Amino acid sequence: MGEILKKHISPSQMSSYTRCGEAYRRRYIEHEIIPPSFAMSKGSSVHSGQEMDFRQKIDSKVNLPVKEIVEFVAASFDGRLKADGVFLTAEEESIGKEIVAGQAKDSTIRMAETMARSVGPKYQPVEVEKKFRIVLPGPRDILGYIDLIIPDGFQDLKTGAKKKAQKDIDDDVQFTTYAAAYQGLYGKPPGEIVIDNIVDRIAPKTGKVSTEHHEFKTTRGPRDFEALANRVNTIVKGIESGTFIPATPGAWWCSPKSCGFHRSCPYVNAERIAAAEAVN
Repeated sequence: MGEILKKHISPSQMSSYTRCGEAYRRRYIEHEIIPPSFAMSKGSSVHSGQEMDFRQKIDSKVNLPVKEIVEFVAASFDGRLKADGVFLTAEEESIGKEIVAGQAKDSTIRMAETMARSVGPKYQPVEVEKKFRIVLPGPRDILGYIDLIIPDGFQDLKTGAKKKAQKDIDDDVQFTTYAAAYQGLYGKPPGEIVIDNIVDRIAPKTGKVSTEHHEFKTTRGPRDFEALANRVNTIVKGIESGTFIPATPGAWWCSPKSCGFHRSCPYVNAERIAAAEAVN
């Protein structure tokens, strides 16, 4: 018989639980699946291009042509939209799905080209999408995937419409978890943690499009791992006891634009929100 593995929690699940326990409960306990937003589909598609290029580069030592990577990412975006659908905000519904989808695909292509030109040549990958499991004494282990293992550490790719802040990178529990996993996998702390941030945005006043690449570096150490252990213990206790605290009202992620569960959330006055949207 094969090994029976415990239940797990992932870095994304930890983030979901601490932001809004109710959203976590509906997604991971009740298994209510909300289609991804355009932003999520864009990010996943660009990630797929990096993964495809770096997998072949392990042996070839050469990046694929930019055009080939961009075409792969564009096809990935179309495929995800067809397979998973999309969660539309009220604003996107008013604009029209086809128009917004076209804009999102154009943005995805711009980010893919920037990624291929600015990120790909920097690294010689050791492993890609490295799976890890941190075995814990409690009822759940930590399970996840590191984007890219490089000779003395790891890299992660982030996309979006706004540049990350160094403080956010330094405080991000995801990278602390990856650093702990790296130490467990390779018997030493990561010498280098690099975050490549691809930003694509349209200026609201001028309509000017800009696509940028920003590199961040950060570190993690024993004190970070102690804090992570405390956090994980508390989150797991909350989940196992059925404690799912809703998001703080007014938080940006607690809105119809950011949460697919918002319109049917028992902690939200949906009638008031709908009336305000109608006025706007």
